[in-house]
Amino acid sequence: MTLNVLVGKDRSDPASTAPPVADYTAGLTPNALVGKRIAVISSTTGPYPAMVSALQAAGATTVPVTIGPAPATPSIVQTEFKRDLDAYLGGRFAKGSKAPESLQEIIAYNDAHPVEGLKYQQTQLVANQAVDLTDPATLATYTADLAAGKTASQAVIDTVLNNGTPADPSDDFDAVLVPTSNALINVADRAGYPALTIPAGYGTGSAGRNPIGVTLVGTAYSEAKLLAGGYALEQATQVRLAPSWTNPSMWRCVPGSTFFTGQFCNPGDRLLRK
Repeated sequence: MTLNVLVGKDRSDPASTAPPVADYTAGLTPNALVGKRIAVISSTTGPYPAMVSALQAAGATTVPVTIGPAPATPSIVQTEFKRDLDAYLGGRFAKGSKAPESLQEIIAYNDAHPVEGLKYQQTQLVANQAVDLTDPATLATYTADLAAGKTASQAVIDTVLNNGTPADPSDDFDAVLVPTSNALINVADRAGYPALTIPAGYGTGSAGRNPIGVTLVGTAYSEAKLLAGGYALEQATQVRLAPSWTNPSMWRCVPGSTFFTGQFCNPGDRLLRK
């Protein structure tokens, strides 16, 4: 329902010019996986094999595939972070409000409020702030890396989905299912392709009951198909549990908690000064 409200044409976003699906909830039925072809990988990671079996039980045909390596194109996250965050914050809030309007203001706030803002430090934010995309050389490198990464990443996913035979749609896949920790998730992000994560289970080790997921990845504008398949899989497995069961307090920066270390907890944390 949220996606139905969010979709639409944005004059500042060329990717939004394609007409959206009229209703993304229309295909949400328990039988949505019947007759679908889903590519799967050879993995014994956590609950992944059980989720593949659940796909089959829900009526999907699963076919093992080998996914090519992630493209070795340079990352563009640090290069575009400041520009895009500043553009978002600058148009998000009324001028003169207390909300930050730029990355620089966020950094300044964190410096002024170390207990609240520097628990995990902000080395990456400071590095992002230093990038200048108005510099012609930096912009040229970024533009080339952006295009190369998108093209190469789309090719990796499309090659899986078309089963290596782009001229023959008869053996195409509707989606590929991978463990959420799989590198294909990052490839989908760089490609601009949709990915939908479905609850698959919970950890049982020393790290606590961390949620574990599997992710359906599709090609461009396949959101409706992924939502339908994800809904059917979720209804068939009923894995999700209430957050209160998963020990969210384990992530707090409190002495004695699973992830507490002096290195990653801010020295000014009031809990450490007792």
